[in-house]
Amino acid sequence: MLHAIFRSGLLMLLLISGSSAVAFAAGNRVALVIGNAAYRHAAVLANPANDAADMAAAAEKLGFTVIRGLDLDKAGMDRTIRQFAEALRGASMGMFFYAGHGLQVSGRNYLVPIDAELKTAEALDFEMTGLDVVQRIMETASETNVLFVDACRDNPLSRNLARAMGTRSAVIGNGLTAQEAGAGTLISFSTQPGNVAMDGTGSRNSPYAAALVKHITTAGKDLPALLVQVRRDVMATTGKRQIPWEHSALTAEVMLAQQASVQTSANAAPKIDALKADVAKKNESDEADDISSDAEPKTPKVPEVKTAANDSAEPAGNSESPKRTVTKVIKPGILRLASSSHSHSLYDEAGTHRMTQGLRGDVELPQGKYHLQDSVTLHMSIGLFEIKPGEVTDLNQISGYLTVKGVRHGQQVYDATGTNRLSTVPFRDGIHLPPGRYFLEDSETNHMSAQSFEIKAGQSLDINQVSGILTFVGAKNSQYIYNEAGTDRLTRFPTKGGVHLPAGRYRLIDSRTNLTSVDTFEIKVGEETVLDFGG
Repeated sequence: MLHAIFRSGLLMLLLISGSSAVAFAAGNRVALVIGNAAYRHAAVLANPANDAADMAAAAEKLGFTVIRGLDLDKAGMDRTIRQFAEALRGASMGMFFYAGHGLQVSGRNYLVPIDAELKTAEALDFEMTGLDVVQRIMETASETNVLFVDACRDNPLSRNLARAMGTRSAVIGNGLTAQEAGAGTLISFSTQPGNVAMDGTGSRNSPYAAALVKHITTAGKDLPALLVQVRRDVMATTGKRQIPWEHSALTAEVMLAQQASVQTSANAAPKIDALKADVAKKNESDEADDISSDAEPKTPKVPEVKTAANDSAEPAGNSESPKRTVTKVIKPGILRLASSSHSHSLYDEAGTHRMTQGLRGDVELPQGKYHLQDSVTLHMSIGLFEIKPGEVTDLNQISGYLTVKGVRHGQQVYDATGTNRLSTVPFRDGIHLPPGRYFLEDSETNHMSAQSFEIKAGQSLDINQVSGILTFVGAKNSQYIYNEAGTDRLTRFPTKGGVHLPAGRYRLIDSRTNLTSVDTFEIKVGEETVLDFGG
């Protein structure tokens, strides 16, 4: 009888577990899919309409309630995002996909409605939609959120904005900038920060959207692993000119395609039916045994008594020990970051996927190859390096250190040509840099504050070793810095507090009167030049 009760309880547990798997797969998930292609003040884009249509179909296949938006003006963007916010309340997961134009200004990413002209500086506030606004809405409503952004196409409207902003146009960057994900959120960009992604050439979709649609419905695969396949496809399609990039702060595994779970539950039904039949058969057998025991009592089995002669006998049913498998864990290596002014994020060998962040001091790492990103400047402060088991890799062994303490303004790092800015955020203390040649740009004046200089591994360099300081005393108005002849203005913004300058001769022009404020003066490396305006 006890056997029958146990088997009935087991059957109930199986039935309950099967039904809960189906409930999990059918959780409330909401997606917003927008494709902006028919721009009124720029050329029509070839792919966003197709990209949005295919992504919406994929999202519906994944069980999402989909809100669609095609060729939305600013009012339409606001209205659709508000509808999305209302639908997200209480959802288990939110998804956002955008294809169209986008741009970055002052470190903030914007999505561009189709009616945007961007002819005035105020257009940022009245004609654009901040990507951070969408992210904030999602993170407020749902604990798990995924954003796919295919908005890094070459944008002619950004040139309109640059003309409108005049001297402030330096804050407009190429493509989109890095955007941090909040807890439970993953943001996937079609290409790396500051790069321009490709629209499809003679194909239905952009390279990123095509790869996303291809892989997103793969069952039983965690989202970060799925995005690795997307990245590989896009790199292959674009000859490695475009590398999809993501920022992830997911707090659990995310399986977008739950078909595997649902299928398992569906397949469980025949097995449960078979188990029911087996239980019934066993119950009949038990009842027959109970009846026969009344008619003919069974002789109880006398337990075996051990004696000295049979002490060594193995217990019945335990003649073999469990099989044991031992896997030796490789000893980790140490990454020493004690000398760094900033914390660092660790990236994979490709330099595209952030593995962890906030690293300081000594960090144990598995054997492998990695990149490091400075958490303040968001620049890859260290190129590819290797961690070996049981060995210490010191940050000072694989990089040099640049110090800028005492500068009047923050500094940006540029490459050896002085044309490509490597840091997203200016810094005022010091950073590690891979060996190579660099320039520094003053973040206030947007002028190169130091000539090309070299960083060597294991060595430290100070800004005062490659530039001099210009200081103003008593200046009533801000000053522009010109070349010695007074024909070329070197600063986009005037300054009143002094700046670092490369060695050479310069001239000042008053920002209010546009008159020469002082005769030419000389800047020497490692020296301070003080201009007294007698004010």
